[in-house]
Amino acid sequence: MKKITKYMADDGTEFNSKEDAVNHDALCLEIKEVMSDLPKRPSNGCKFENGVGFIQHQPHVFFGVRDALLAIGKRYIELGWIDQDIKDRNIHPSWVGRWFYEQCPALFRAWYRFMCTDKNLREWGQPYFADHPDKASGKFEICTEQEAESPYD
Repeated sequence: MKKITKYMADDGTEFNSKEDAVNHDALCLEIKEVMSDLPKRPSNGCKFENGVGFIQHQPHVFFGVRDALLAIGKRYIELGWIDQDIKDRNIHPSWVGRWFYEQCPALFRAWYRFMCTDKNLREWGQPYFADHPDKASGKFEICTEQEAESPYD
């Protein structure tokens, strides 16, 4: 038997080196800072996740956060289409989501909010309702910042 040493980052992710864990913690803090510009997600149990209500985002804030996350992603994923995604806001967020999921889970956790947002900048509780807002509950409540909590707190 051989003794091994592992390092755990603040979010529970395990690494083989202390340097990797420290770098991951720094990345998570950077992402949290970027995401702090968005309103918090509701904490009303399953209602929000099940299509009752949405968060209406302001374009200048939403796209600023989106572009900042993509810029962080460029440091971890060397694909030319990330630049295209920054320039073309009509590209479906699942394209980036797939790469973030596979290459940088910390970015994926933040990017998930963009996958939940439709073309009218309404953030739903899950990506399904962003693609199918007509399937959401007939009672639409626009969630305010006071009714929400951050997934990064």
